[in-house]
Amino acid sequence: MEPSEAVLHGLIDLCELPFVKEHERLEGACLLTLGSLIESKCQRADTDDQEDGGLCKPEIVERFYDYTLGPVDLRNQSQYLTGVYMEVAGKLATRRAVIQLTRFVAPEVDCPELRLGALWALAHAGSSQRQLVRNAVLPIFVNTTESHPIRIAAFVAVASTRPDLYLFRHIARGIIDDPSDQVASYVTSFVREMAKSKHPCYAKWCRKLEHVTPIWEGVSRFAETPSHTTSRFILSSTYDEKYDYYSSTKTSIIMSEDSYLPLSIHSVKKDCVSGICVDTLSITYQGYGVDRVYAALASPRPGTKHNLWNFFGRRRAARSAEERQSIDNSLPITPRDFKPLSAHVKLNVWGHTLETWDLKETFADFFKEPAEQGESPAHKFINLLQRAEETKHFFVTPVMHFQIPADLGLPIYLELAQGNLLYVNRRPATFAQEDDKFQLDFQRHYLIDTSQYSYFGIGLPFDEAHLGTGYDKRSALSLPLHLRATYDMTTHKLKLERPLPRLPFDLFNYHFNPYSALGYYNGTISTQEQEQATLYNDEELVSHNKTYLADFFGFGFDVKSRLFAKDLKKSLHHFWHDMDLTQKSFYLDVNPHWHPRCLSIQVVPAEKDTTHTIELDIGYKTYGPDDVERHSNFVSTEETPDNTTSLVLSVDLQYKGDSKNRTIRTELQVTHTRDLLKHWVRFYYDRSPFDEGESNHKKICLDTAVTFPEKKWQKSDDLAAFYRGSTVEAKANLAYGADCSQGSKIVFHGKYEHTDADAEEIEDIVSVKPQSKNRFKQNVLRRLYDKCLFYKQRGVPLNNFCIKYLYQSSRLGKLNLDVEYHNLTQLHRYLPSGTSYRHNKKHPGFFDTIFSHSRGTDGDLHVVSQVPSSEESHLSTHLVVTTADGQVFHHHHVPTYTHLLEPRVFHLLGYTNLQEYSTAYKHEYCDLQGHSVRTFDGVLTQLPGTDCYAVVSRDCSPAGHFLILTKDTDSPTFPKALKLFIGNTIVDVLPSSEDLGAVLRVDGETVSVSSDHPYSHVTDGAELFSVESNGHFFRINSNSYGIYLYFRGRLLFLQVSPFYRGKLCGLCGDYNYDRKNEFRGPDKRLYNDSLEFAKSYVVPSEDCTL
Repeated sequence: MEPSEAVLHGLIDLCELPFVKEHERLEGACLLTLGSLIESKCQRADTDDQEDGGLCKPEIVERFYDYTLGPVDLRNQSQYLTGVYMEVAGKLATRRAVIQLTRFVAPEVDCPELRLGALWALAHAGSSQRQLVRNAVLPIFVNTTESHPIRIAAFVAVASTRPDLYLFRHIARGIIDDPSDQVASYVTSFVREMAKSKHPCYAKWCRKLEHVTPIWEGVSRFAETPSHTTSRFILSSTYDEKYDYYSSTKTSIIMSEDSYLPLSIHSVKKDCVSGICVDTLSITYQGYGVDRVYAALASPRPGTKHNLWNFFGRRRAARSAEERQSIDNSLPITPRDFKPLSAHVKLNVWGHTLETWDLKETFADFFKEPAEQGESPAHKFINLLQRAEETKHFFVTPVMHFQIPADLGLPIYLELAQGNLLYVNRRPATFAQEDDKFQLDFQRHYLIDTSQYSYFGIGLPFDEAHLGTGYDKRSALSLPLHLRATYDMTTHKLKLERPLPRLPFDLFNYHFNPYSALGYYNGTISTQEQEQATLYNDEELVSHNKTYLADFFGFGFDVKSRLFAKDLKKSLHHFWHDMDLTQKSFYLDVNPHWHPRCLSIQVVPAEKDTTHTIELDIGYKTYGPDDVERHSNFVSTEETPDNTTSLVLSVDLQYKGDSKNRTIRTELQVTHTRDLLKHWVRFYYDRSPFDEGESNHKKICLDTAVTFPEKKWQKSDDLAAFYRGSTVEAKANLAYGADCSQGSKIVFHGKYEHTDADAEEIEDIVSVKPQSKNRFKQNVLRRLYDKCLFYKQRGVPLNNFCIKYLYQSSRLGKLNLDVEYHNLTQLHRYLPSGTSYRHNKKHPGFFDTIFSHSRGTDGDLHVVSQVPSSEESHLSTHLVVTTADGQVFHHHHVPTYTHLLEPRVFHLLGYTNLQEYSTAYKHEYCDLQGHSVRTFDGVLTQLPGTDCYAVVSRDCSPAGHFLILTKDTDSPTFPKALKLFIGNTIVDVLPSSEDLGAVLRVDGETVSVSSDHPYSHVTDGAELFSVESNGHFFRINSNSYGIYLYFRGRLLFLQVSPFYRGKLCGLCGDYNYDRKNEFRGPDKRLYNDSLEFAKSYVVPSEDCTL
């Protein structure tokens, strides 16, 4: 049914009832419903002289929507209803609505949330009012003084108007030098992702974008994929030409200006069938000031002994309050306070807003006093779980019935209908506490039942009959859940028990029955019963009935099915190997060939040794250097030193029965020394006999050790040869079988070193040989070192190119590996069914390639692997395998899926090899060298020449967790002094009076420190920070506060946790991942001159000269 004017007027009357007006959520739902009904049947005027027609004619719209409202009129309106008005305006998309929204996005409006909501509404209206929307939002996008969230939203609105190629190319050229890194990141990712779209409807637009992306080739700013710290657009799409099916998932992420958390996340799934597209599901998050909650939960605090007053980051009075207060008085700082708290999540289904959740009140409870909080979130959650009730939701999707005249003179009928049932049986959850154990018993039963009907036929009026074809489809999923959870606070173990219900029980039922039908009608509304005939005979179907895994697990799955026999194996092969996940879900749901299907899955007990309970035990334990007793199931082949830190994760799975218990025990142990030069990873797996044919346990024991080279600080002035000759020793012992000591065994002994090409290039650099004339040689290290040397000669000894050279030259891409194997058997036999990995025979992996040369059950191999140096991702290696009889085999382009074959020994900036897998482990740095500072966001500024202390970086949030200062000294060997306020402690690094480097003072007292014996400062039973030094350099690291300092008198490197993002001030900038407006002084004043900016952070004092 299509909405009519009478229906709309009736709905408007309903929305104007006092009861609706008193409840803003109900009023908002009414307005959104009206907007959705009008949106598709609106005849929008092309000029201001024309009037809108259809369902959006003025006499309808003006009954519930006021075109004259402006920003001032909505000042006192609730945030929820204001957002609803913006959304309704975007749905209407009339000229008057767009003109009204233009007033809300004007720069004069001082509410960012209101402007952002209006811009999203304009983006929704962009396809209906292209020129009008473009004229409104393009000036906002090109205005570089606007904030990056506003500009990004304006760009999205511009893109929604499908601009011409010349405009896109103009935007692409301008974005190269755009002052905002966040805007540049979003625009480039949007264009590049949309250019990859596969749908034919977007083909014209994609062809435009293909002429845009080449503009950015060679631009170093856009060379890397946007990281998790930048605003970005992500598109995942697929198109099946055979069935004309397109599906895409678009995710838009806009980062906050002053927070580590994103400001906005919008993800939408779009499905298109036969040219008809619909936004199947979308979810939107937008939040301001949510970092206040994040700070409350994760704020750094000295020690581990917290009290309730200090839990939410309330600052303690520092022990050295007098000196800190003196600095604050001399250089007043305007706090970088949190924005007012505001957050909401919106869920849309089929293009309509289904639910909006306002999280402001929930988050605000964190900052109320206990007497004002009322019921805590934990108690609310417990009360919700303890509620016992049955819930039944039955809803019908729009029933579509079409009667279409045909050229034959006979009417054509098309009818579609679907019914859905959601049933939830909730039993009250029970909570109990016994000593240090918390227990929960949780029971639910979920049932989802969907029935769909479709019919296509031709009317035969002369016989009062109809003839056609159709199908009926039904699927039902039954999920009984019963979970008992116990958490032991003493041992830190979590036990989950899942009692199995009475077996058997139906888990899933599905059928799809196509048919042909002949029916009669008698001219009235009632329809005579149809005569239906199936389209396929029973002999054309294949039946399947088999029980899986019953003997193995003690319970199994009885699977019964009937499928179309023709080309079944070919169809299954096409389904499993030629379709992606989205195409598979479409094929299963739509069944485009109308093949008859019938499938039922039933959980059944085993005939023998039945399982009645599934139990999962998860334990986690951390052992520090002082812990003497360490409990482990693993017997290591190598002893570890006592001064190590270990993380132990154990997971035990049991299938309990009356006569038999089936168990799987696993343990993962990760150990490292304090200096992080030696690491051990150990894995233990033990499975008891599961099925009747097994009599022995199946065990796997993996023991690995990696030793990194010691840091060669004496070579710190010789950067070219700093990593020359570096090696990493690695070994692994893998044993498996009924007993790890007597079963199969594989021993690996390996040594990593530079690849032949990298070693040759480093030698050429050290020997000052001229660059090779071979134009096909990459010379990555040479180019970096030449630039490093260029800036080093200009007073920046460890410039950005030197850091990059050290990073690239620390890569050890050559592995010399000796492999010994004894009593070799297939490893997958010792794992549970279904966990073995089958490699691609066309492209075997690293270990598959090696063991393809094994001969017999005992032997040895020598392997040389070299991963070539490349600025692109390393996806393959070159292998040379030498067998025991001297045969040599070469394998080129062997795929590698990790960076284990090319570790790095980079030692600066708190580097970890995990950075190669995720940018979450990579943190930006600020450095002071010579007469300049490079901020966290990559902007260079001059240093003021003064012997007064200057603020390098400071937490300028109200908490003020740390403060770092430096000043010039008269020492020729250590020309700068460092002062650090952290927690309750002051740390000074000052030139030594004997001109032999520097000394370390903590709270005014000199402490001894060396590279062999680091200094550890403990507060409240936990380490606050540690210091490592050889007298000429100092490395200060605080894990609890997220601060890393490398200080060498003439240079200072600083890294801080992303927790402080956007809340810092000082010479190192605000650390908001955006170079725009970097020169902001202590009073938030924006400087145009970098030297004046630097002088603003000098702390005036009577004993120094400005």
